[in-house]
Amino acid sequence: MNEELLKTCTDNNNYTIYTAFCKAQRILMRSYTPVCSISSGSDSDIVLDMIHKVDEDGKVKYFWIDTGLEYSATKEHLDFLEQKYGIEIIRLKPDKPIPTCVREYGVPFLSKYVSEQMMRLQKHNFQWEDEPLEVLLQKYLSARLLCNGGAESDIPTRTAIRKSADSA
Repeated sequence: MNEELLKTCTDNNNYTIYTAFCKAQRILMRSYTPVCSISSGSDSDIVLDMIHKVDEDGKVKYFWIDTGLEYSATKEHLDFLEQKYGIEIIRLKPDKPIPTCVREYGVPFLSKYVSEQMMRLQKHNFQWEDEPLEVLLQKYLSARLLCNGGAESDIPTRTAIRKSADSA
């Protein structure tokens, strides 16, 4: 790994980056066929840069999943990354692109937030039931507070919001 880079991190007291580089290097040393998913977003670009700097043997395989919703600028950025780092980013296509799945099965989730809340409830083994909202709120009140990080003082606010939504 680039010793000058590590020295710069320690000289600037940036031990978070130093630790991240060391961890990445340890993981790569233990891996026979490491892979790295590239989304072409800023976080992904940073991860690619870090991994590329510690991948002295060039054994990491990079891939990108074409969901069918990407902009042409995203695909151009992948080409740019390949040229900049001298790597190949394998482009994979799913059996069905997202637009086809949405047409056939509907929209999976309203947002990442909704998906996160559903995952939290499922982790706690709560069953999805066809009961009125009022019954579900009473039954899972403590779970809702846990999922939302709220306290009991939030209950009046939530009740007011629920009543206004019911009357709409």
